[in-house]
Amino acid sequence: WSRNLLEVLGPHCENLLTREVMEELWNYWGLSQPLKYVRFLHRFQIRDSPDDGSVLVDRIQAVTKLQAQLVNFSAINLEHLLDPNGDKTVTSEEFASFLPMFHVHIPPWQVAALYETMSSIVGQHPLTLDSSILCLSLISQDPPSLSSDSCAESAEKVGRAILAAGWTLPSVFRKWDTSGDGFLSISELEVGLKSWLSEQKNSHNDDAGEVEAQKVCCRLQEVISPRDKVSLFEFVRVVAPRRLTLELQETLIKEVLKHVWRCRPILLELLSRADPDATNQLPWEVFRQCVFELNSALETMGLHALNDIQVNVICEIAAAGSDTVRYEDFLRGLHVEDINVSNTSSIAPPTKARAATANSEGIATSTSSPPALLPGLGSRRRRLGG
Repeated sequence: WSRNLLEVLGPHCENLLTREVMEELWNYWGLSQPLKYVRFLHRFQIRDSPDDGSVLVDRIQAVTKLQAQLVNFSAINLEHLLDPNGDKTVTSEEFASFLPMFHVHIPPWQVAALYETMSSIVGQHPLTLDSSILCLSLISQDPPSLSSDSCAESAEKVGRAILAAGWTLPSVFRKWDTSGDGFLSISELEVGLKSWLSEQKNSHNDDAGEVEAQKVCCRLQEVISPRDKVSLFEFVRVVAPRRLTLELQETLIKEVLKHVWRCRPILLELLSRADPDATNQLPWEVFRQCVFELNSALETMGLHALNDIQVNVICEIAAAGSDTVRYEDFLRGLHVEDINVSNTSSIAPPTKARAATANSEGIATSTSSPPALLPGLGSRRRRLGG
């Protein structure tokens, strides 16, 4: 952990970030071995000011909340809600309508961005029903562990074999659900696994043997205990290849506001030109055009340009439910926040460690009011009259 952070952040925090400081921060942040690195990285987020009525949603937390409600949900009911017209696809509109049914409320463009992320991972647009279920099942703050447990290894081995045979994990679940209640009993799971593995063996596929069936059942019984039925979400999470979960996490942890954060002075200059009277307010569409113009700077920096949905997400966050954007307030309010700050040690880190948690761009991991990070904003505000 410390070696990787020193390699990445060391050049930006010269003479500040040392191995000793890393040890102090480890204790301050309350970390432990083995480090759940996705959860650790996810806790430091670029946020806007909550004083402006923030509409920024943590996508991973939102889907985790959804998962908690769907883990014991019948596959039949789930499919009816996700795919109401029964065409085996889930459009972005159907996906947006699905979330509020489980009290998960995400603003429209941020829902569109989540849908686009899922689509890019599986290479489908629109998403199939089974791919939608796969993505929703696997999104998590914690990657699956590299377990040496033979049951867990067998479960993933069977999952890889199912996908290699051209099946989807939800489709196999349906095939084995002979009772049609949307769950798998342990007996249905055993019969289905043994039958399927036997078919694969006859097809000269030796990737999985009959012994795997007992191990997969053992693994799923650990997950569902003390119940005797397996839900679709539980089945997918247990047998899905680890790489799929890691891909989803890697993509979802990326923040669209990071581009704005890195190019704040450039964006401020573009916005100021569009506001010659220095009103600190621009219509949504004018602000949107300025964000689009930021793409040339991003490409010069070797960064990916923002697509249409990402630009609209930024506008949605900046406008905070309004038709206009108070752009100076938005840019000044941007800050990096440790969302788990309440879980850190009550002892403040040493001065050197505090300095090391900010890089050369002024990244602060405090939940206090963010400092004025943009050169020139103060004088401009004085020109505005306070």
